[in-house]
Order: sequence, then structure tokens, then C-alpha cells
Amino acid sequence: MKPDGRKPDLAQIKRLVSFPGLMSRYGMELKSQSGNSLRGKCPLPTHTNENETTSFTATLKDAGWVWDCFSRSCIASRGGRKGGNIIDFAMIMEGEKSLYRIGVKLNEWFGLDAWLLNGNGSPIPLRQATNAPQAEPRAMTTPGMPAIRPETQVDEHNPPLDFRLQHIDHAHPYLAERGVTVATAEYFGVGLFPGRSRLLNGKIVVPIWNAKGEGNPVAYAGRSIDGSEPKYVFPPGFKKSLELWNLHRIPEGADHVVVLEGFFSLMRFHQAGVPNVVSLMGSSASEDQVRLLARFPRVTLCLDPDEAGRSGAEALLSALGRLTHVRVLDLPSQPDELPPATVRRLFGL
Repeated sequence: MKPDGRKPDLAQIKRLVSFPGLMSRYGMELKSQSGNSLRGKCPLPTHTNENETTSFTATLKDAGWVWDCFSRSCIASRGGRKGGNIIDFAMIMEGEKSLYRIGVKLNEWFGLDAWLLNGNGSPIPLRQATNAPQAEPRAMTTPGMPAIRPETQVDEHNPPLDFRLQHIDHAHPYLAERGVTVATAEYFGVGLFPGRSRLLNGKIVVPIWNAKGEGNPVAYAGRSIDGSEPKYVFPPGFKKSLELWNLHRIPEGADHVVVLEGFFSLMRFHQAGVPNVVSLMGSSASEDQVRLLARFPRVTLCLDPDEAGRSGAEALLSALGRLTHVRVLDLPSQPDELPPATVRRLFGL
């Protein structure tokens, strides 16, 4: 038992720990199935039948991930048990017999703060467990990414706008040149702004909605159409690292999200029929954006196939791979230049 009377909150740990994230610690991966399900060769050391390559399944339930291996030899070596939860999986992989010790490990591995107060079994925040000075939660560090500290991050947000731009031209020729239909431009509120604004006048404007709130507009980005630099301008004080464009439209409980790195790429994928698309507004992801993506059981990265995009995809894969199931889709060209038929074929649509 911890000196301050805490013990691991196993129920909370089951809900918080991602099975793909735990698998990635062992350098393993399963194939995604329909819904919140994974399947493949059993990764457990108790599995000895090399011919059985699809006997293991893992599924995300309301209380967390559960798994089964239907290999007879594997079941026999585990005393007749077909499967279990994420705690059981970690105990077998670690050869651990103590629930307390495995709970401590999972708390440390994933930077959690899932503890119970000894005596009444109630969850408590770490700061209330003791009057002693508190140590910093362990950061999950990733090459190319800043440290991720889930319990200490300040809840920053972009304030909602107190105005809406009027007379936006959704049928401007520039949009057609980029392959964006009028219907798509109207849906996303994108178009040329002819009004008076030093920042946005004569630019294609893109409304940005907040990712953490109720989907309120928090900024307009402006895209130049005459080749002038910078290509994109954002209003002073706006922090694009806090947002994921189009996240507010993803249905509650969605199990999969597709990540791009630009407004036009997202609109083109939307037109092709790809559901649940969001964009980073750049090739690299912030800590906040990683957290927003980690809530999805499956994430597909479709960043640009250039040096910046590949570097961003590698960093994001490394960071998200600790938290959820991630795959990187290799694109034959820039995503905003792919024909709709090619996009649909990439996603099996």
C-alpha cells in the first residue's frame, strides 16, 4: 500500500487504458475489425500454436477493453479461461500476480492518476490524498513531440467570436479550381470575403469551430488566392494548436476518425464520402490535439506525403500509439489532389 493510503483504482484504469496503446508497449499490433474490435495472432506468452493466427480478439466495451483467445492450448495454459480485461492481459504479459503492483505499473506507464483512498474505496484526486508535496505526474515523451502531461495541462480555450462574416461568396472560381463544390463550400461556410477587413479582405475565409466546447465559431482563417505570402492568416491571439477543424461535427461515440492536415484536403475527402474527418491546420500536432484524438478507439493518419507530412505522421503515430490504435495511410499524392474515386478506393468505399 502507498504510504499515503492510496491503492490503484482498477475500474478507472480499465476505462482509461487503451488496448492498442498497451499493445504498442510490447511492439505488437492487431488488425482493426468492424466497430470497436481488433483481431489477430494471440500476443500472450501462453499462446504456443503458431498455426493459429486469428484466434485473438479485443473489443472496447463501456467498462473498458475485453479480450479472448480461442486457442485450445492457450486456454489450457491459463487454467481454462478464454479471456479477460486489460488488467488480466497486463498481468499475464508481465508475469505479475499482484493486482496492486500491476495497477501501479499501469498508472505509471500511461501517466494516469487513478487511485482509491484506503478504507472507504472512494476515488480521490491526488492532491487530496496527502498534505505532503506532490510529485509531477510522469510525462509521456515522444520524439518530435512535447511531453504529454494529462493531469496538469491548463485548460486553455479560444473564446467564441462575437460576430459572423456576411456576404461570403461560396461559388468563387478559386474554390472550383481546388475541386470544392458550391454545396461543400456552403456546408463548411467557406468562400471569398469581399468585405472590409485588413486581415481577410479578398481572401477565401474558413470558419473554425471550437473543439472543446459546443461547436461555436472561434476564428476565421484567410487563404490568399493571388499567390501572396503568407498563404494563410489567422487572427491575433488565436491558438490553432487547441483546435481540430471539423471535430465538432464528429458524432458522439464515433469509434474512428481520419486525420488530415489542411482545410481543402478535408473538404475533398468529405466530398468523396469519407466520414469523420478532421484536420490539424498544419503538419504537426500539439499536446491538446493528441488528447482530442486519443478519445477515439481508432485513428487513421492521412498527412501530406512530403517531408513535413511524413515527419508529422511519425511523431503523431508515436504519441498516439501509446493511447489508441493508429494506422498511417500512404497516399499516392497530395490529399487535396486525389480524385474522389482514388480516395474512396483507399477507404474501401
